[in-house]
Amino acid sequence: MFKFGLFKDAVIQEAFERESRILSELQHGSIIPLLDFGVEPTTRRPFLVLDWGGNDLTASIDKNNIRDWDSFYELFGRGILEALAHAHSRGVVHRDLKPGDLLRTDDGRIRLADFGIAKYREFLDANLDLRQFVNEPFTPENGYDPNYSFASDVFGFGAIVLDFLSAVPLKKWTDLRKALGQVQAPREILDILEGAVSADPGVRPNDAQFLLAEIERIQGVRRRETIKRRPCFFILTSNALHGLKKTEYLEHERDAQTLVVRELNAGSVIRKFVRLNKETGQREYVDG
Repeated sequence: MFKFGLFKDAVIQEAFERESRILSELQHGSIIPLLDFGVEPTTRRPFLVLDWGGNDLTASIDKNNIRDWDSFYELFGRGILEALAHAHSRGVVHRDLKPGDLLRTDDGRIRLADFGIAKYREFLDANLDLRQFVNEPFTPENGYDPNYSFASDVFGFGAIVLDFLSAVPLKKWTDLRKALGQVQAPREILDILEGAVSADPGVRPNDAQFLLAEIERIQGVRRRETIKRRPCFFILTSNALHGLKKTEYLEHERDAQTLVVRELNAGSVIRKFVRLNKETGQREYVDG
């Protein structure tokens, strides 16, 4: 993979070791770790030793079964973003995020491969096909911009989401717009994805930490709204209320209702169910 006789220049060797040391310290459960690095004594050829990461995720699942945002995010999206956020918090950029970098272990965990490998380009053998490092449409159309380094990974994440959630084969950057029109997701999420895959890096979320926090905020609001829209009602029969009244030495059945609701509310949001009496116009407790 690397050039022979590369380290005749001490400056180049120092750069290689510096980049390798940074990656070896990138420890996260969803990132394939760099186990070792160095230079082969005889050939003076550099080497990297990476942990075995798992199986190709896209080859091991049927994406047709994962076409909704919530399923994708719970199964894969959150894990990908958490790994990226961890790397970004330590100043490390993947640079070439694509579906082929997603691996799944036997126990179902998602792991990211080839973290930071693009930074080794200057050390690579000239005969190596470098097209693997330009993955249209998963890398930004305008290339890597050091002023928006973390945003390039945000672009890759957005493109991966569109690849999973749409039926559009992503071959070119123009396909991203077509895919965005097919994705079934909340409006807030679609807005984020549209910004993430923008050709203008200034429009994208700054980094994966910000993106993760924003998506988690939206998901949290949606979960709370879902709970509000799906109330659960219960009715205590007269026999049950009478039994509670006797057991707990209560004076009125309404006191029994209050007791039950208070106990249930200790770990939930259940409230007394009342209805409107059409004859009196008064709200009243359901009895029986």
